Amino acid sequence: MHLCSWYIKLAFFKKICFQRLTLAAKLFIKMKNMLKQELRQYPLSKAVRYGRCGTCPKTLTQFLDTCGQAGTKMSNEQCRQLHIDVLDILLDTICDTLVAKCWRGWCLDNTYKPLSYVRVLSTSPEQKRELAQIENKMRALSHYFLT
Repeated sequence: MHLCSWYIKLAFFKKICFQRLTLAAKLFIKMKNMLKQELRQYPLSKAVRYGRCGTCPKTLTQFLDTCGQAGTKMSNEQCRQLHIDVLDILLDTICDTLVAKCWRGWCLDNTYKPLSYVRVLSTSPEQKRELAQIENKMRALSHYFLT
């Protein structure tokens, strides 16, 4: 009787742990999407994305510095995701042929900043695979759009 009740408790415990893990995963995905949306709504990121400051690379460096400072106040995973989102904005800008070529070149020249943060914060094999995919995508697309 004692062994049977132990199995029941173990099965119940596994179910509770699985429910907590799925809830945590859902919250993480929601937080990740919120962070990306908030970053895209940030006026400075819009100016960078659409090249509104045409010949003033100071806007780009200010945006990257602001994101770098914001990342210091976050957990490692949030900071990593923030810099991946910044890379996405820069890559979208690089691939947008309606933006001035000099601005797209500056964006390409400054991708090393968020990329270096992502490299440092990528610790697990899954994160390193994601980083390799981002780097491959950047190599292929930047060569295609800026040559």
